[in-house]
Amino acid sequence: MRHPLSSERMTGAIRPRISVLRLGHRRERDKRITSHLGLTARAFGADEVILSGEEDPSALETWNSVTERFGGDFECRYEAKPMSWLRRFSKSGTVVHLTMYGEPWREAVEDISMNAPVAIVVGGTKVPGELFKLADHNICLLYTSPSPRDS
Repeated sequence: MRHPLSSERMTGAIRPRISVLRLGHRRERDKRITSHLGLTARAFGADEVILSGEEDPSALETWNSVTERFGGDFECRYEAKPMSWLRRFSKSGTVVHLTMYGEPWREAVEDISMNAPVAIVVGGTKVPGELFKLADHNICLLYTSPSPRDS
C-alpha cells in the first residue's frame, strides 16, 4: 500500500482516517477554491472534509452531490469551532498544517505518522498562531516565497 500522503509504499499498514479541515472559509470570496479543495481531498482519498468560517451550505451540497453521483464514503460537515475540534483531535491524531511557512513537503511527508487519524488543515484568512504550535507538522507546498519582494 502507498503512503497516503506521498508516492512511497507502506508495508502491511492499514490506512488511518484522513480529514481535511478548511479554516476561515468566506462564502462569496472563497466558494470556488473551497469547492475545489473538497473535491481534490475526495479525489486523493480523504475520508471527510470539514468546513469552518462562514457557514456555506452550497459547498456541502456540491461535495454531497459528487459523492451521490460517483459513490464512496466521503463525508462533509460544518464545524463552528474548528480550533476546539483540532485541540480534541490532536490528543489522538496527527495534525498536518499546510502553510507557506513550513518544512518542504517532500522532506516532511515521510515523517508523518500514519498510525493514527490525520487532520490536514488548510487555512484561508489569517490562521490563529496557536495552529503552528498545535500542528505536529507545518508543511510548505511552495518552493518560492509568497512575497514578490523576497524573490
